[in-house]
Amino acid sequence: MDKKKVLDDCLRAARERLGLELSPVAAEGRGGPDAVLRLTLPSGEPIDVCVEIKAQLRPSMMPELRARLAACGKRAGCKAVLVAAPYIPEPLAKKLRAQGIWFADASGNAYLEVPGALLFYAVGKRPARWQLENAPWLSAPGARLLFQLLVRGPEVQATYRELARDARVSLGTTSKVLSNLTSRQVIERRTRGCYRITDPRRLLEMWSQAYAVKLRPKLFLGRFRSPYGTDFAGMLRQIAGDPLAKDLVVGGEYAADLLTGYLRAGSANLYLRPDSVREVRELLKLAPSAGGNVELYEAFADRITMPRGRKRPPLAHPVLVFAELLATDDPRRGEAALRLKEKYLPWIP
Repeated sequence: MDKKKVLDDCLRAARERLGLELSPVAAEGRGGPDAVLRLTLPSGEPIDVCVEIKAQLRPSMMPELRARLAACGKRAGCKAVLVAAPYIPEPLAKKLRAQGIWFADASGNAYLEVPGALLFYAVGKRPARWQLENAPWLSAPGARLLFQLLVRGPEVQATYRELARDARVSLGTTSKVLSNLTSRQVIERRTRGCYRITDPRRLLEMWSQAYAVKLRPKLFLGRFRSPYGTDFAGMLRQIAGDPLAKDLVVGGEYAADLLTGYLRAGSANLYLRPDSVREVRELLKLAPSAGGNVELYEAFADRITMPRGRKRPPLAHPVLVFAELLATDDPRRGEAALRLKEKYLPWIP
């Protein structure tokens, strides 16, 4: 995501369609707000606005967004906070307003309110054309590489060849993705086979987006109904001791529940080899169902599990569970994702 372009497009739309002038004061990032804007009220009083820039917004992102905006506002001393995105659909715009979160998008949808001094609220405008950024990381192979960087971070000790092997992608793709991340100042090369993740929050966002829109659809093997309902522990006991158990990885809501104790899981994701689907289904008594609460996915790397995890079957790595939770439209899962990050990924602000 080109954050400068997203912000420029939002400011242009606010100026041309709403007559609203927001002037850039500073570009920040790396722990602070993505930018600081200055808004001049009708009274002539200027106020600084902290900005969080998103390539895409989902309801599940709301808990982390609130936490980020609150932290950024305190850190930068802003009197108001705003989220900028290419497009904010009306249902989500209403949720943002209800929570007092200012927003602006490139279509001219916006909400800014200073009681007794200013109120802008425009929604329902749709983009004439909108498409995802064309970047090497925003692809299924790119997502695999982002995952490898995050599970090794913040100091990544791995050569191109090792990253390509573990991500199951070509050396050419690895070179393109790492070069792109370096040019965006998301990572920096220290020495041969040694990288440092310099903007971990942005890298986590990129991974979550690439997983949701590019990788997850390619990994999906089917949705199923379990006779055990939401008793996932009982379901998984059916495979205990079977050789297949060592290659099965538990993700999704159930993994988040076990890792954080916050969610009462109503669904579970299982990662496995595609050639073991039939045997796993028979052992777990899974029946195909569009309304089922068990989803099967292809395991996209040899190691996608918790580091030093002892549970059997093993739980998915927090980096993967975080992306799974944000790929939904459920704010409750977004709250679990925030807790997961705070507990298991403390090096990411």
